Amino acid sequence: MADQIEVPDIEKLFEIDGYLRTHEREIRRRYGEFTKILKSIDDAEGLTKFIRSYENFGINIQHDNSVKCYEWAPGAEAVFLRGDFNNWQMETHPFTKLEFGKWELIVPPLPDGSPAIKHLSKVKLVIRTKSGELVDRLSPWAPYVVQPDKSTGNLTYDQVIWNPSNPYVFQEEKPPKPRGLKIYESHVGIASPEYKIATYREFADNIIPRVKRQGYNAVQMMAIMEHAYYASFGYQVTSFFAVSSRYGTPDDLKYMIDVAHRHKIYVLLDIVHSHASKNVLDGLNQFDGTDSCYFHSGSRGYHDQWDSRLFDYSNWEVLRFLLSNLNWYLEEYQFDGFRFDGVTSMLYHSHGLNHGFSGDYNEYFGLNTDTQAFNYLQLANEVIHRFHENAITIAEDVSGMPALCRPVSEGGGGFDYRLSMAIPDMWIKLLKHVDYENWDMGHIVHTLTNRRWKEGTVSYCESHDQALVGDKTIAFWLMDADMYRYMSTLVPLTNVIVRGIALHKLIRMITYTLGGEAWLNFMGNEFGHPEWLDFPRAGNGDSYHYARRQYNLADDELLRYKFLNEWDKALNENEERYHWLTNGSPYVSIKHESDKVIAFDQPGLLFVINLHPYKSFPDYRIGVDTPGVYKIVLNSDDSEFGGNKLIHSNTEFHTQSQPYSGRANSLLLYIPSRVGIILAKNSANKDSNQLFCRSEIVPKANVKILSEMLEISDIDEGLEDLNLKDDDKRKDSNSNGLISTREIDKIITISRPIDLTTAKKLKTLLLGAATNSIGPEWRNQYFIFETKVPELWYGLVQTKGGPCGLLATLQGYFCAEIFHLNKADVAEKDVNLSSYCYRCLSHAIGMMLWQIGGHRRKVIVAFELNQMNENTKRPISFPDNGEIVADGITERIWLAEFEDQVEMIEFIIKLFMIDRTSIGCISLAYSCILTRGIDQIKLDYDCGSIESLLTPERLLCTQELVNLTLIGRAVSNVFDRNFALTSEMILQGITRQSLIGFLTIHEHEGAFKVGSCYKNPKLPIYVVLNEYHFTLLFSKHKSNDLETKPNPINGLTCFDLYYYDGLLGQDQEICLTIDVDDSNNSCEDNSSNSSPIEFVIRTKWPNASIDWNGSEKLF
Repeated sequence: MADQIEVPDIEKLFEIDGYLRTHEREIRRRYGEFTKILKSIDDAEGLTKFIRSYENFGINIQHDNSVKCYEWAPGAEAVFLRGDFNNWQMETHPFTKLEFGKWELIVPPLPDGSPAIKHLSKVKLVIRTKSGELVDRLSPWAPYVVQPDKSTGNLTYDQVIWNPSNPYVFQEEKPPKPRGLKIYESHVGIASPEYKIATYREFADNIIPRVKRQGYNAVQMMAIMEHAYYASFGYQVTSFFAVSSRYGTPDDLKYMIDVAHRHKIYVLLDIVHSHASKNVLDGLNQFDGTDSCYFHSGSRGYHDQWDSRLFDYSNWEVLRFLLSNLNWYLEEYQFDGFRFDGVTSMLYHSHGLNHGFSGDYNEYFGLNTDTQAFNYLQLANEVIHRFHENAITIAEDVSGMPALCRPVSEGGGGFDYRLSMAIPDMWIKLLKHVDYENWDMGHIVHTLTNRRWKEGTVSYCESHDQALVGDKTIAFWLMDADMYRYMSTLVPLTNVIVRGIALHKLIRMITYTLGGEAWLNFMGNEFGHPEWLDFPRAGNGDSYHYARRQYNLADDELLRYKFLNEWDKALNENEERYHWLTNGSPYVSIKHESDKVIAFDQPGLLFVINLHPYKSFPDYRIGVDTPGVYKIVLNSDDSEFGGNKLIHSNTEFHTQSQPYSGRANSLLLYIPSRVGIILAKNSANKDSNQLFCRSEIVPKANVKILSEMLEISDIDEGLEDLNLKDDDKRKDSNSNGLISTREIDKIITISRPIDLTTAKKLKTLLLGAATNSIGPEWRNQYFIFETKVPELWYGLVQTKGGPCGLLATLQGYFCAEIFHLNKADVAEKDVNLSSYCYRCLSHAIGMMLWQIGGHRRKVIVAFELNQMNENTKRPISFPDNGEIVADGITERIWLAEFEDQVEMIEFIIKLFMIDRTSIGCISLAYSCILTRGIDQIKLDYDCGSIESLLTPERLLCTQELVNLTLIGRAVSNVFDRNFALTSEMILQGITRQSLIGFLTIHEHEGAFKVGSCYKNPKLPIYVVLNEYHFTLLFSKHKSNDLETKPNPINGLTCFDLYYYDGLLGQDQEICLTIDVDDSNNSCEDNSSNSSPIEFVIRTKWPNASIDWNGSEKLF
């Protein structure tokens, strides 16, 4: 009986939606069918083997270089293989018929042992149908198919054997599942302003960095699965296991995904399992000569509106094919998850056509629902989430099927999110059919908030659907032909453009903040891409004019598209800061029809949108639940977003204990017409506790110096409004030709010369209290690599007074990177070990600098080129001032402004290639922040008596404790990739026995130990600190559990720690051997006379004995 079927967590589902109890029997029945299929697979083959059937099916080169061909073609009378290898003869290589419709062929290797079918050779299957006809077919499992050149006159795809001698090896790990999913929907082929089909590698190199800069954390890739008809947008798939060859090779796609993962971008595949192309010669249709095989036969196997074939989800081999297809993309190409296309069509026998879905639950649990398709979706999500815990799945469902986005264990469909398809439909209908003045605020709010409770929703105001030919983008609906003439900043604004830009920002803002738990944008729409999408086809003369994305429009400083682009970026950055996507549903307190005002709030956040065409409202009362002082954190009327700057963003808004609109408190706001603002309560600001916010990098007292020196006005916001002048835009005239401003993007150079006084002022500005300690020793602070001694890869070169804490921080990060992320193996094979080490170190430095930036828009790095020896004096030629003798430290100071972390890291790598000792000077701008001393810290953070938090035994300066905290955070970051560094953490670091991330600090007599990471692999890092100097020891070996005795490393009780420090004049590594459980050790050294490192080792392993291997004890 269905009502007796056990669904493990069904009560959780009913707690969320009690109305579903009415359909409990049907929910249990569906779940019972799902478990039957799952058990059948497990019993017959095992699920793991079943979903990896691509290892057996299709054409595969075996370990002995034989070629195994294995296919399911139940309706075929015979199967053959032909291709380049046999001069395309039809019947020379027949398959052997097996049971259950399977066919097998083994092609032995050649006499020389090589495969008979070579890499890049072309092949096809030949099927003898029931009528005796021999027809060419592609293997359904083919991983690479290519269309011949049009000049051959043959347009039918061939399978191309992909068996490279040096296959692509992924370099990056998959990123963690994003907290607040921000998706950049993308199509590789149109990802260029040029009239062509773009490539995987172009997308990787040009678009992924742009996506990262815009603040997105995921890309959703369309049209990856091979489709013979380009204009189908990838939704008429012909080869399910093959990635589209029109963009490049399989290895090119792997490179693209690797680059995305390097940028910590999550990659989703737009998977099409709802239907397949009717194409016979290139696709699955009539593969075995019948109209069934992978599909339902007869009318049930056809989708009349899409003119495509429909899968038979009840068929064992179809389930094998589709589930393996999912696993193939997750494993072979390292995709992170899927957006399932056409889910509504799958769920209902009617395919959702001519069905309004009123919300009556009987519409979802009646005979119209296709149980077989629903069970397949449950199986798909079970496979994805069981074997790939980090994966995300999104359903394209317009019907609102209850529980579709609840776990399978509750009887749900198992998806993480569904697309909120009603929202873009609403916006297009409003823009098409309703005058802007008559928009209904209640209807807008209802559509944005009408979603299922506790089921994830991806909100968006337009996707690729709205951009296709026959429709227009929101920007084009708003501004139409005026976009061709009035988007230049050199021409006067028109009312149409003013209104269009304002409404484009507000539509995106309210949809993003109120519409769901994730956000999606189709490429180009972020900056208001004009016109529509239309792929080359016979109807348009095979034109690429509309099959491209004109990113040059957003990058042109003279065009107003830049305002929309900046607004999109600011929305993403503020979501990352305030987490509105994941903080729960907002409370809508105002949806005023005549005022056209909508307001809603989350704890500590307030969102206000005025959609009125001409009315502005002073002292407009807005209800808010959380009392306190609020400040504007995002304002669509700011000048950088093309606004009029009618609101002062520095204004503080104090709540009043006057209830309003169902909220306990309220405040008064000035809301200009067609403006949206976000306010945050001061304590809610996720960055208010950042130790190194961008505006704090330069002490506020010195901002005036910089503004005067660089002729900058408006210094109230510190570096927020800092724009370095470059009046003549001329190319850098560096006499040595080491680097020019055109080499690196986003670098702002002081192109006019600076004199000695100015240089000293700038140093004071950058270094703060550290200025007094600047001397010759600061020019000798850098990292150096020694490749002549294989065991000695790096060292610190430093002297007393230098930034030892900073360098130790970088050293800790670098140690973890190079020794504990499997990179050592790569480095050993690298012919240029030095370059590899510099790249690792550049990555470490870039990560730490980015961390200082507080994830703000920009990181400004100060650095010096052409450092001189201590006694060297060189003249500098200034056009206005003649020759001035430099101070021996700075020949020219540069400021580089970076909005992208990867760009900054690549720039640092270039600096290494120019001058491998200049890294110390980059460190100056970093270290200066840590050397301001206790008084400056007290000024920055009004947190009471900081002195009481200092270690009482030593009363060490704040700089040292901050450095120690940073070391722990740096090492931890290698594993958890969480670069939040808050003042709270710093204050924790000042206290004894404090927890820092996943590391614990212990202190005794000036020696500190940063404990093992509480993650796997665990990493022992020891930091030794006295009054003058930091040192750091590390292990080169991974450990599964260093906390467990007596089996700390690989079953041994002994392990080694390594140390190198230029301060001690070492010429080789010191290696300490620690026996963690030496029963013969009397522990006599565990006293006040023991070295600090010996003491901290024994705080972990009391019975440890330490062998210094002939080296002197540290300190």
